[in-house]
Amino acid sequence: MVIGYLYAALLVFPLAIGIIALRAASVDLADTVLTVGFSSLTLAWLVFPLVLSGVDETMQPARFALLPVSARRLMPGLLLSSFIGAPGVALIILTVAWVISWSRDVLSTALALCCAPLAAATCVLLSRALTSAMSAALSTRRHRERAGLVAGLAGVMIAVITQCVPLFIRSSRGEGEHLEMGWVVRVVRWSPLGWAWGAPAEAARGDAGSAVVLVVLATVCAAALYRWWQWALERALTSPLQGLGGSEKVHGGRRWERLFGMSPAGAVAARLARAQTREGQRVTALVGMVAVPLIILIPPAMRDTSGQLRFVAVAPPLVVLMAGVGLVSGTAAEGNRLWVHAVSGMRGRDDRRGRVWGGMVYPLILALSVVMVGAVLIQDLRVSVMSCAAAVAVGGISAGAASWLSAVAQWPAPDISEGAFQMNSGGGLRSAVVAVGELLLTAVGALPVMVLVAFGSAGEGWAVWMSVPVSVICGGVGLWLGVRVGGDYLDRHWSEALQAMRRQ
Repeated sequence: MVIGYLYAALLVFPLAIGIIALRAASVDLADTVLTVGFSSLTLAWLVFPLVLSGVDETMQPARFALLPVSARRLMPGLLLSSFIGAPGVALIILTVAWVISWSRDVLSTALALCCAPLAAATCVLLSRALTSAMSAALSTRRHRERAGLVAGLAGVMIAVITQCVPLFIRSSRGEGEHLEMGWVVRVVRWSPLGWAWGAPAEAARGDAGSAVVLVVLATVCAAALYRWWQWALERALTSPLQGLGGSEKVHGGRRWERLFGMSPAGAVAARLARAQTREGQRVTALVGMVAVPLIILIPPAMRDTSGQLRFVAVAPPLVVLMAGVGLVSGTAAEGNRLWVHAVSGMRGRDDRRGRVWGGMVYPLILALSVVMVGAVLIQDLRVSVMSCAAAVAVGGISAGAASWLSAVAQWPAPDISEGAFQMNSGGGLRSAVVAVGELLLTAVGALPVMVLVAFGSAGEGWAVWMSVPVSVICGGVGLWLGVRVGGDYLDRHWSEALQAMRRQ
């Protein structure tokens, strides 16, 4: 939590200073920036708790089902608890800066003070109401799988739109056209996302009638969200048991077993490879990897600048690096399935090797596809060779480091089969430290290849071709060493690892 607060402070305080500085700007400029920006913040509170983390499992409604407490009595405490974490504190700081920015006259200041709690409450109520409703709906495995896909696609769409809109605005201005943003601001202001945030702007312009109407609409919206949340919470409290959905057809399939073989490591790899397209959190992570090359490729494609297309060569190493970081937390989230590995006498090396095979198969396919697409777009063999070399080195070393770190360090985590909307209630600091360690080990191990890639980018032909064998050596040694050392450690510490992952 401390790291979360520090990270939020680094992002929020510069934004807050900029928001306060808009107090000296014109009303139209402040209206455009603040109304659109804070309406987007409300939308982020609706989307990102689902896409990124979900609801803290200690605050799940089902945990209060056996207590003699009604939903009406629980809701004030749950609402206030939403402002304790780093996102809540960041929301409060930005809202205070927003109030200061609109303190231009008596009417706008009064409306800003009135709308600030309404706007902040709307953000939190949107998140709470939706997650409570979704937690009640996601009672079957099939729903959790679909929810993970939807959450991942939503994250991809947001990332792509974020890239496209500024480019569209700049391109329109570059052609000498006057891009009128007033209609965009008006649409956002009179949408439910902007009712509370847009009222002070109307007051600052002297339109008191429109400002009062927006305040009334914002109040009605907050009250409706509160009632929706109460309904969803009551439903969750009276339906605490999850996973009792109707029967579903089971489809057989042996293609992964035929690919990886019937050895213990092959069985683990087949199960994890199959889970990549079935379990919500893994589906979300996989869709996020797909977003990486899209985010890198779209800006130069829209600018029609072929020279900047070379940056797509960075995508394959990033994809396999994300896969390696995902392997770190995969062991802690295995739950009872890891216990089966321990009591069945499976060797630690087989467990580590199977996890690498199954966890990296889709990222490797994606990385190879991006390399092939990049080779067609860039039409420079040297760039494609260096991209492959960097991906091999980074992928092997990150997978090896994850195999060792996930064996040495564990923490309590929700079972990964519980869906894409579950959040870790313990071990947050340890998981963050382990993820940083994974990145540092990968950076150190891949340093020789990165140096050769840098020389190759500077025009040294020998470095381009030398990077290929060096990447194979670095990646292979890193992977072999991580699997071997991590597996041997698990053989000696299975019981301690299972105890560390046990949730209270």
